[in-house]
Amino acid sequence: RRSSDLASTLGSPMPIDLSTSSEFNIRLFAEGLTSPRDLQFTPSGTLLVSSPTSNSVYALADTNMDGIADSTKTIISGENHVHGLAIYNNHLFIADVDKVVRYTWDEASLTRSEERRVGKE
Repeated sequence: RRSSDLASTLGSPMPIDLSTSSEFNIRLFAEGLTSPRDLQFTPSGTLLVSSPTSNSVYALADTNMDGIADSTKTIISGENHVHGLAIYNNHLFIADVDKVVRYTWDEASLTRSEERRVGKE
């Protein structure tokens, strides 16, 4: 399926023309995010998205596994141009322009603990 087919479904042009083999589909997973930059799946499959423009990180859960986000939850806001994301040993690492922060990540509730800076203060 071609991206132009998806664009006509959505009623707006796509900036690039993507195509896939007949075994794959291109579809919209989520809408309404402001300038998404980094995408990171958690071990349980929740998609985390950083948005430097809104200084936020979102959790997009696809609980029924249909390939479309069922919910969008802001898990971090008010950061300084947040862009990088990583998950390691139940910790969520966020890279801002001026710091790296570590949170304990709770997948069941899609929440994080209070921040803890990584490296020198």
